[in-house]
Amino acid sequence: MTVRGDPAHDQTDYFVAEDEDFLDAVSAALSQLAVDCTTALKWSHDDADADAAIQAAEQSFCTIASISKPQQEVTTLSPSEEIVEVELTDLLTQSHEEMLSFQRVFEDRMSDAEQTREEYELKHTKEMDSLQEEVARSRSRMDRIKEEILDSTTPSQRVIEASMKDQARYWKSICQELVEEKREMAQKVAEERGKYTALKAHLASHETSTTKPAPVSRVRIRGACDDKSVDKLRLCELALVPPLGRKLPPGNQGSTEESAGCPSSCSTPTGSSSRLVAVRSTGSVSSEPSSAEVSPTHSSSSSSTSKTGKPAFRRYYLAQKRENRVIMRVPSSLRRSLSSAAGAQQPGWFNRMLLTNEYNLPRLPVPQLDETVQRYLETVRPLVNAKDWEAHAELAKAFASGEGRRLQELLLKRELKQAMGRSYPFSYIEEDWDKMYLGGRYQSPLNVNPSYGLLDETDGNLQGMVPRSAAFVRSMVKWWAKVKKSELEQDKNQCMTGFARQFATAKVPKKDMDVLTSCPRASHIVVMKGNQFYQLNVLSPDGNQLLSQKQLEAQLDAILNSASKGDHDDVDLSTLTAEERDTWAQIRDDLVTHHPVNAETLKVIDSALFMLVLEDRNPTDMRQRMELSLHGQGSHRWFDKLQVMVQPDGHLTVNFEHSFSDGTVWNRWLHECWHDMRDSDSGFAPLEEMPEYVGATKPEKLSWKLSNNLVEDVKKAENHFADFSSNLNSEYLVYNNFAKNNCKQWKLSPDGIAQMALQLAFYRAHGKIAPTYESCSTRLFHHGRTETIRSATPAADAFVKSVESGAAVGTQRELLVAAVNRHVEMAKMAQKGLGVDRHLTALNSIANQDGVSSEFLASPVRAESTNFQISSSNVTTPFLQYFSFGAVVPHGYGVGYLLHNKSINVSLTNYKDSGISDGKKFKAALEGSLDTIKALADSPAP
Repeated sequence: MTVRGDPAHDQTDYFVAEDEDFLDAVSAALSQLAVDCTTALKWSHDDADADAAIQAAEQSFCTIASISKPQQEVTTLSPSEEIVEVELTDLLTQSHEEMLSFQRVFEDRMSDAEQTREEYELKHTKEMDSLQEEVARSRSRMDRIKEEILDSTTPSQRVIEASMKDQARYWKSICQELVEEKREMAQKVAEERGKYTALKAHLASHETSTTKPAPVSRVRIRGACDDKSVDKLRLCELALVPPLGRKLPPGNQGSTEESAGCPSSCSTPTGSSSRLVAVRSTGSVSSEPSSAEVSPTHSSSSSSTSKTGKPAFRRYYLAQKRENRVIMRVPSSLRRSLSSAAGAQQPGWFNRMLLTNEYNLPRLPVPQLDETVQRYLETVRPLVNAKDWEAHAELAKAFASGEGRRLQELLLKRELKQAMGRSYPFSYIEEDWDKMYLGGRYQSPLNVNPSYGLLDETDGNLQGMVPRSAAFVRSMVKWWAKVKKSELEQDKNQCMTGFARQFATAKVPKKDMDVLTSCPRASHIVVMKGNQFYQLNVLSPDGNQLLSQKQLEAQLDAILNSASKGDHDDVDLSTLTAEERDTWAQIRDDLVTHHPVNAETLKVIDSALFMLVLEDRNPTDMRQRMELSLHGQGSHRWFDKLQVMVQPDGHLTVNFEHSFSDGTVWNRWLHECWHDMRDSDSGFAPLEEMPEYVGATKPEKLSWKLSNNLVEDVKKAENHFADFSSNLNSEYLVYNNFAKNNCKQWKLSPDGIAQMALQLAFYRAHGKIAPTYESCSTRLFHHGRTETIRSATPAADAFVKSVESGAAVGTQRELLVAAVNRHVEMAKMAQKGLGVDRHLTALNSIANQDGVSSEFLASPVRAESTNFQISSSNVTTPFLQYFSFGAVVPHGYGVGYLLHNKSINVSLTNYKDSGISDGKKFKAALEGSLDTIKALADSPAP
């Protein structure tokens, strides 16, 4: 759904939809105008917002016509259109009652607004009194200091006196700002009262009695147009508006003699493809807020009576509906409301999960600047020598008291404004974080998308590609049905918004900034076999029936055995998704404009629940399996979607599009699907079986139409991806000498032990401590994603150097315990949103936006501290064999590890052309470091 301007009407916007659900979305949008009106009166601190809401509610109008050609040529209505008669008695009665209900709700909300105003005034009065007292105390202190330095003229004393004057000026300015804000608030409250009074009078003028309106037998409905231009259509009088695009009910058949002859299908003449659509001009709207999933009970409606007390007639237009497309002309005042109404086309569960705070979780807190700087300096100390650290510490402290303080104030103001808006962004870092993922112009494989390798199946019934693929696909679809029914149990005290986009979501390349598109009603998946793509409908169109295991196996066998050849089966179009994002965006635009077939194929892929890749490659070596899952060894991967890959031997892997969710979310849905596939207890409610989908169509091969230039673009992408992926070295380590159970016996954190092993290994391989990133979930907060645990602490540094210097075993053990415990403390703070990197990222973003120069933020030491030569993540879960992702810096390592009860599984990646990083050397050093830590942990405590 898009909003477009018509070159023939500069002030007119057009809202175009591809299906009939659009009309319900329009109805929801118009209903939402009433909510906008009342909430603006209650919450708005901007006169323009309140005025716009009132104007939109009182003056909105729309005209619905039709399009006869794909080029959006508007067909006009002939004056000779057949007259249609409609009984409106029941609708008028219902409209009258809804108007009274709206008035009551409006008065209640104005009462709430008045109470909010009083609370606001009381709060600011107390704040101003407190600040005035602080000013008085500051002046008193300044007077005392002035007396002490009265006879002195030394420079330092003059500085003190000047500082006191600056402080006095600062507090005075704060008080003045509060006084001005209070005055503006009082003025706005007075204006809002006036608007409320006027609107209340307007509503009262429409209510001539408390009785039901007199019945009307019928209304004449006629199309009228004397010009080919849509804006020549005569606008209607507002009386009542049924759900837009729906047929009007026949009314009370027995109320009058005339109504007895009105057929129940009078809203659509027999044999006509015409469709009755409502056209509205002015009047009130329903006070009920519009839900994300449009319901007939939430439609816009109103009541209107003439001076004689009789209900006014309502005129409708009969519009031709062709090509399954409609076009609606709206004024500019409604553009924003209708644009936001596009979200109403998504199911209610989707909008509720993604956009509302179902579990009343807190917002991610903005840390105190001084505390962030203190934690930052702690993690920087092991990375530089003492002299450089002292100089950098002075720079950081100057930042905290100088430009950093100003940036913190701007960040807090932005956060307050966003929190009051109660919409996206839902945290102080969310917008910057999304821009980082969607705005990065680098390639998605290795840089963004990670991969999982699941345990191989021991059940003979599920061994092999087809049985295991079918079983896992069925489990995934059943889990998605659980999500759509809003039956997904909450992870303990954690945000669940990340689950809304797990399936049926695609990252679409755009110049400078990609976009996410979701189609949660999708009923199909896309299967890749070699260079070929197939649409496989796993669900019935209504989403209530699912292919059986036998049916799905037959469908997959049909794809594997298909001998059909396409025009361009010799090129691998999936490699385009591995190009740099701006390059891929341009090629995708070229594909769409070259031929409609390409646009349709891309639409099918984007809207699919997920991709299923049936591999023809079958490695058994774990390193090769890791590489195949992570980047496909340069082919057959669609990196803009969630992908499930299955080898001929049944080895199953998953490649994740990472821009909208993280490891804890992936682990949850995989956990349920894994146990459902194996018919074992997951600890959650079992996934419900679905009725068998009878009458499913065969898989449909998707087609491409390519020009010579496009073929050349694909071949370039194939070469780029092959070169890029071949530069990654992968190593795999399964360590069995100790594991998670041993760490528990030692009463030491398993994750802390793993991180200290990484620090010791890097020191042994490279002779220094590495800036280290470990991902930590912040899902305790609404829309929480991740925070960085900086593992390279002074405690870790002391432990590593004690081992390498040959200190006493007792000393080494004490320092190991201290380092692990400090890591646990840092992890707990990060989990509470009290890390370092997200806060500094937000401050740096504001500095760039406002043109604030900061020597600290631009310093080489800070840049080095974020040059994470160890990027690590722990996604331990029993059903995984490995977890792999690319190193995030040219000379670094990507370390994904799993802390199982009896083994530690580690995947390592580095770039072959680095000349500094060496995966084999680091793997050997890590294994030796784990042995060293085991010996220390097993040694007697001092």
